[in-house]
Amino acid sequence: MPENQTITVNSLLEDEHRRHLEDAAVDAMMAFVFKSDEDGAKQLVKARARLKDVARQCLNAGLCLEELPVRLVARERYSLTPHHAVN
Repeated sequence: MPENQTITVNSLLEDEHRRHLEDAAVDAMMAFVFKSDEDGAKQLVKARARLKDVARQCLNAGLCLEELPVRLVARERYSLTPHHAVN
């Protein structure tokens, strides 16, 4: 595959991941801002889980690494927790 076609495919893939990430972020924000009842709380939990899942997919693909949700997932994945600490 010629180099310019590879760049185009990668750009399209990143654009698709970015769209999914933005959609998930908007859903989470809307659930947070506009939902106040018990059903809204359930929607917020689902929206946050979807955002985290999409961010993980971006991280796994090495795409959208500058986006905040992806950076947060990366920090969570690679941070040392007390049970990982070496004495």
